[in-house]
Amino acid sequence: MKKISKFTLLFFLLLNFFTIAKSEIIEGFCLVKRSDLDIAKLATEDYYRFLGKEIKFLVSFDEKLLADVSEEGELSVITGMYGGSLEFDQKLQKNGKILTYKNEINVTGDKETDLIKYSYKNKLQIVDNKITSFTAVVDQTGFSTNKWNFQIDCRDYSYTKDEKLEAKKKPIIKKKKDCPENMPKAMCELMQKIENDKNKNTKSKTNCPESMNEDSCKKFQEIIEQMKNSGEIVKKSEKKNVNNFDVKTEYTCMVKGNNADTPAWTISTNTISKVGMVVGSGKYLIENSCCPEKGQRLGIYDEDAKLKWFDLSDGYLYLDLIEKTDDKIQYKKFSLLIEPSLTERINKLFDGTEKAKKSYNSDLISVNSYIGEEEKFFYSAKAIYRDSRNSKSVFDAVCE
Repeated sequence: MKKISKFTLLFFLLLNFFTIAKSEIIEGFCLVKRSDLDIAKLATEDYYRFLGKEIKFLVSFDEKLLADVSEEGELSVITGMYGGSLEFDQKLQKNGKILTYKNEINVTGDKETDLIKYSYKNKLQIVDNKITSFTAVVDQTGFSTNKWNFQIDCRDYSYTKDEKLEAKKKPIIKKKKDCPENMPKAMCELMQKIENDKNKNTKSKTNCPESMNEDSCKKFQEIIEQMKNSGEIVKKSEKKNVNNFDVKTEYTCMVKGNNADTPAWTISTNTISKVGMVVGSGKYLIENSCCPEKGQRLGIYDEDAKLKWFDLSDGYLYLDLIEKTDDKIQYKKFSLLIEPSLTERINKLFDGTEKAKKSYNSDLISVNSYIGEEEKFFYSAKAIYRDSRNSKSVFDAVCE
């Protein structure tokens, strides 16, 4: 296990390791592989959030503190750390020790009444002063219930880019190709064999099942080609949103009116992460030179192929979005007067983002902690808009 040789003031403040220079510190790196998520029985549509990403732990034995310093904030869903540090208990073993820690996180869903609690009972295996494995038992209760058991291998040095890509790959499984119900068995076997040969990147001598003679094989091949050419056999294609677009680093926007156009302004995007679900998908920090609420906000490109961000000003919650319509990039702005019952909660979340932004700009906290506060405000604001019918359009603009 490598020893940590340098720490910045960032870690001192973020992790509360006030005596970290005098402590025995070790670090561990745990790569989330596809098999780990399979064992945990995670929903496959959530794999992209964790697959091929690296959990980074710091352990101070003198302080009995454990910190998650991963670059990817979403990994906190597995570790339960959420940008901070936790105390741990340890149990000695013959060749090492086991570190255990617990934590609970309460999350509000789309509605205030949709409360979800995440309970964590996690442990790290230490062998010869090296972190060798990480086990996380995550119990979700409340509005929805789930339970996941993660078992992830770890080591004392970081993973390479190639290793992370390899962790994302799907295992090669010899699976028979499904055949239409009205297809004769012999033809079905032929299709399956051809498909298997393609997967193996090898060329078969006859491309025919062993039970079929050469003449029959050739006839069936001809029939299959005819069916393909006529469109009777079509490969399934993924559903694509025709309005997907690549998020540019800067847009110049203008509201076009009947009498005169408004002066143009700029919207800049700084990429935080791209999750790869659709073109341009991911998280961005938005700098908008327009409007009363000038400044930096978290924007997320969602499954509807829209880049959205929210802001709060003078009791109004604003929704801004960029989308592609009719081969044009449009910027739309909406406003919503906050209901009295929601004012205190949304103001508290917004104040949290503003404080985190100042600390981030002053290099006092990490990007993960800052984005975590922005995400709380983003999803709460999104839920308020989803449940409201009173939002009003402020303007539509065309962007280049």
